[in-house]
Amino acid sequence: MKKTITIAAMLAVSAMAFADDYNLFVQSTQGDDLAGYKLGAVKKVTFESGKLVVTLQDGNADRTSLTDITRLYFSTKPCQQVTLGDVNDDGDVNVNDISSVASYILGNTPQPFNAEAADYNADGEINVNDISSIASFILSGE
Repeated sequence: MKKTITIAAMLAVSAMAFADDYNLFVQSTQGDDLAGYKLGAVKKVTFESGKLVVTLQDGNADRTSLTDITRLYFSTKPCQQVTLGDVNDDGDVNVNDISSVASYILGNTPQPFNAEAADYNADGEINVNDISSIASFILSGE
């Protein structure tokens, strides 16, 4: 009888064993890291409707289309901190970030553009709902 271990199960076991030393990275088809997660913060990794779903201990979940991923890997390199809404990675969440998201939605490729920060509501899509959420955040003055 042949036993098979799923990637999700392997990641869960690895997360428990190496949480203090390693991070999990999701790499894109262009060779860039789409996301990085401290293993101790990862609750589970699943696959749903063609997307990799990384659920964190705090209940938040990130979804990445499987067609955008070339590999998952573990590394001791630090994870890049992402500030939701700071789409242009300038350290501030402001109207420039809203403009970048709008440009992206219209089919342009704004530079710089942090897709993880642009998906403000973490639903796996970058759309007008994210613009609305970023605008609400800006107007709240937090």
